[in-house]
This record gives sequence, C-alpha cells and structure tokens, in this order.
Amino acid sequence: MTANVMKSDQEEYSKAGTDDFIAKPVYLNDLKSILDQAVTLVVRQSDYNNPLARPPVQALTVEVNPRLTAIEAHTPPVSLADLRRQFGPETDDLLRKVNQIFESQTPEQLVQLRENLAAQQAETVRRLAHSLHGSSSSLRVGRMANLSARLEDLARHNQLGPVAWQLLEQLEHEFELYKSWFATYLETTH
Repeated sequence: MTANVMKSDQEEYSKAGTDDFIAKPVYLNDLKSILDQAVTLVVRQSDYNNPLARPPVQALTVEVNPRLTAIEAHTPPVSLADLRRQFGPETDDLLRKVNQIFESQTPEQLVQLRENLAAQQAETVRRLAHSLHGSSSSLRVGRMANLSARLEDLARHNQLGPVAWQLLEQLEHEFELYKSWFATYLETTH
C-alpha cells in the first residue's frame, strides 16, 4: 500500500520483486481485487500436474460463502464511484443502457454455467466464466467479477468440484443483489 504511484515508483517496486501494489486511498473493492489476484497468482505458480504440489482447495478461495460478511452487506455490489470516475457525467445514462444488456444476458450465462459445471465441461465453464468476468468488470460489479475470475481459474485447472459449485451459487446470489441494487438505483436517479 503506497501513496507513491508514479511510473518510476512502479518500476522501482517491480525491480524490488513486488508483484503488485495498491494506491491510497484504499477502496474495499480495489483491495479485494488485489487480494484475489494474489491468490490467483499463487495458484497459477503451482504445479497442477503434480497433485502433491497443488495448493489445498482452501488456498483457492479467500472466502466462498453465499452469505455476505458484515462489511460486504453494507457495500453496494457496484462501485458507482469507479464508474463515475471513468465515465463522468454520462455515467447514469450509460449505466442504464449497459444494464439492459447485462441483465438480459447474465441469467442465460448462469444457466449455461450450471449445466456445463454439472457436465464437467471445464473449457466451456472457463469460457463462460471469462465472459461473465469481463461483463461484470466493465460494469464494476466487483464481487461478481472476482467470483467469476475464481471460477474461471478453477475451470482452467479442471477443478470443477464443490468449490466451483459454491462459487456459482455465490455468483447467482450476487446477481440477485445486483438486480436489487440497480432497481433501487433507478428509483433514486429519476
């Protein structure tokens, strides 16, 4: 964690062996994203051809729980501040338009994820999770983006067991939270 985020600072951190950093002020979604990337990095550096070298399943998940922590329960599923920083005064109109696509495509993606997870189709699960990660990241739906990235990584390594199912259930739960949040958001912006 640092306030020094100039390009020269980043290069210095990299030379010193730092994989990543987070700039101050720290936002919860940004911190969770960095931590998720760190967990993914540890997983990717493992030797998946050697079962003894694989990290335990618990190492693949920071927290896989359909119930939200106390902090998450009070954190909106969308980082509206990030969207406003990126898109400026047109954020509200853009969010309405993009939401229509997101809410129309995501239910089918979740159904396909469930079907392909049941059929143990790792490559299809990976591709669907990757697509969901991209759409939720673009919309700054942070928890969904993180969960889908984790599911994508599990599928990449053909690990479609109980943890993958928990991630899918949590994704479905997060999508419901997102829809509820967006409906409230629409009511407050009219």
